[in-house]
Amino acid sequence: MSVLRTRLAWAGAIVLATAALVWRLAPLPDAQARIAPLAAGPGQRLDPMVFATWETEYFGKAKAARWLAQGRAAPVVVTVVDGSGNRRAVHDPGYCFRGAGWTVVTETPLLLAHGEAVQVKLRREGAELEAVYWFSDGQSAYASPMRYWRESTLRRLTLGRSGDEPVLILLVPVQGTRVDWPEWLARWPQFDRI
Repeated sequence: MSVLRTRLAWAGAIVLATAALVWRLAPLPDAQARIAPLAAGPGQRLDPMVFATWETEYFGKAKAARWLAQGRAAPVVVTVVDGSGNRRAVHDPGYCFRGAGWTVVTETPLLLAHGEAVQVKLRREGAELEAVYWFSDGQSAYASPMRYWRESTLRRLTLGRSGDEPVLILLVPVQGTRVDWPEWLARWPQFDRI
């Protein structure tokens, strides 16, 4: 009986190791089909921006894009991060804000056409900054990092069968610019369903 149990244990371990390897190496479809076709509308400009070297290194295999969105509303830097290739690249933006020395003063829900975002007011050494962020799977938008982690993990466990990859969308106004966020979002609807 001891020999049989040993053989079964080894067989089980081999099956689990093989399944883990297949699961880890199985490619997942990314969100690039939703990000790549973004285009400016009439009276708008989307100028691509370059990431800093440290950002590119941090993203690793994650795909990210950044634009300066101008026209018809205040200029805003838009960053979209698809964590399909590196899930650690997408996280609660509050970590980055705090890590950069900002204090979160307020967090206010902001309604989008297909869900909810959060507007964050930040302060650092007398300077103030606003940002808006949300996660989107192309169908719905939400501001909960916990929901992102849950959906992203479920997607990986099901090898992509549970739905599209959620992405992080982060909006930061150009320094010194005040933004009426509901108006800005209404004028740039292409960002709502990334």
